[in-house]
Amino acid sequence: MVRAYAVKTLRTPQHKALVEELKRVRLAAGLTQMALASKLGVPQSFVAKVEGAERRIDVVEFVNWLIAAGAFSESDGILQQVLLAREGR
Repeated sequence: MVRAYAVKTLRTPQHKALVEELKRVRLAAGLTQMALASKLGVPQSFVAKVEGAERRIDVVEFVNWLIAAGAFSESDGILQQVLLAREGR
């Protein structure tokens, strides 16, 4: 029997690195939280909670965030930053 265990990732170094990168790409695109939320079709509070490290995002939301911010080409670099945070760098 395989058991699934929930891994807590909120506020881990990797999560913090991801949040910093998501906020960075939003700001680099010149988008407010409200403008990004509008592009994503979500409430502004969604963006605020993600950037405030109160909410995780899934892979689809991550991709959509980057597309909305015009930063999909930066996805490899963003994931590299998360990996470095995991390794404590």
